Amino acid sequence: MRTRIWLAVACLPLAIALGPADYAKLSKGESVAEVLPAEHRSLALRVARRTGAGAERLLGWTRRIEQLQQGPYVPAMGRFSNPPRIDDLAALSLDDDDLGDLRRCRPGDCGVKLSDVEIANVRQTIDAARSDWKPAAQQAFRGIVLARLERYLAEGHGLSAVYDDERKRVYLDAEFAAVASAVAVTQPQLFPLTNYLSLYPKGEQAGVESFFYWSKELLGPKPIVGITHVAMMQNPLAEVPEALVARKQVYASHYITGALSFTAIGAAPGGTERYLVYLNHSRADMLDGVFGGIIRRIVERRLKAEGPRALDVMRRRLESGEP
Repeated sequence: MRTRIWLAVACLPLAIALGPADYAKLSKGESVAEVLPAEHRSLALRVARRTGAGAERLLGWTRRIEQLQQGPYVPAMGRFSNPPRIDDLAALSLDDDDLGDLRRCRPGDCGVKLSDVEIANVRQTIDAARSDWKPAAQQAFRGIVLARLERYLAEGHGLSAVYDDERKRVYLDAEFAAVASAVAVTQPQLFPLTNYLSLYPKGEQAGVESFFYWSKELLGPKPIVGITHVAMMQNPLAEVPEALVARKQVYASHYITGALSFTAIGAAPGGTERYLVYLNHSRADMLDGVFGGIIRRIVERRLKAEGPRALDVMRRRLESGEP
């Protein structure tokens, strides 16, 4: 079954679906930004605009992810080696607030998203280091990030991929399944790549180029340290060659419990104009609770305002030449 799915990929349009009204607006050089309907713990955003860059340019810049993503919202990031090494994380450092949270961590009550085992290990390291606890905590956290990726490479989001920072345990496989299901309903043509990321590392990888990176992103009151799995593919048989890049969240230190995003370059059916499209579905624990509705409205307004600007920065980089 897996083989038949991947053989069918070349016959599918890889670009994210857009409607006639979208293309009419895009043809005028305008951006399309839409916050999509989502259930109470989820957020969804779609942004698109016309571009002069081709499919190969998107793939080339994605391979140089540090150059593509650098900016005020991403102060630090790095691509992992194959296999990953602790040295890959040398530039990763937590802010003092996060270090303080690690020092106060208890199972079910931790300011950083960790499992019970990780909380116990980092507390033991901090206690043993005494006055030198900060550099010890930094290195312990780098070790946690590396171990998270190594487990993911071996088993995907298996039973050990959990967060125990609050009273209720969060299972990352269930969180990603909810995100992937939402994408499957709204963008069924993305199923092959979504299915590949859902099943990872099981099954074949024909037609897919894949790698991992870590990042420190300024998207909320606290910086988010995360691990991302990138999977990309190209359809050279289309009249205008298309490229699709998917990103799956493997780990995040704050707020986001599951995320799946797509960036595509493609053309309208029967047309030659190229369009750059971004789609993101994510789940966030900050949307729970009494103030969840207020937070949602604030976040959605920010996404709709800043999404087009962020996509335009990407467009300009893609059109500037090779990375």
